[in-house]
Amino acid sequence: MNTQTITGTYGSNETETEIYTYTDADDVTWYVCHDSVNVNGTLESVEEGANVELIEDCDTSTAQEPICSEEDLERHMSDDDELGFDYVIESWRNGQKKQAILHIDNCGDLHSFMEWAEASQDEEAQERIFAIIKNYALYHGL
Repeated sequence: MNTQTITGTYGSNETETEIYTYTDADDVTWYVCHDSVNVNGTLESVEEGANVELIEDCDTSTAQEPICSEEDLERHMSDDDELGFDYVIESWRNGQKKQAILHIDNCGDLHSFMEWAEASQDEEAQERIFAIIKNYALYHGL
């Protein structure tokens, strides 16, 4: 995995900011503006001088705390198990239900998610997982 800090801009006033990037094994570049919790993934190259408003995102993630360094971003990516099924549960818990449902497709199919759910020992998590599975099925017309 590769992390770096570049200078770029955000917003309609093109406010200058540090942008932290993390490129994963699938060549998705995750980036976040300094002191933000909104982490976005893109297949584009994020380079010095980038205006984040113009980058086409392929995925998103929400950090629990503002990200203020490359290390914070790397920790967030590791904590999310490469934005895997733990991220689905966290998104659901934070009220991002559509995002949680759609993210199952990004980190594995429904069958893999169900296998992962069956291995969970936490009853509260099990309840969330079954609610996600039910809503996933409804969303996809299964």
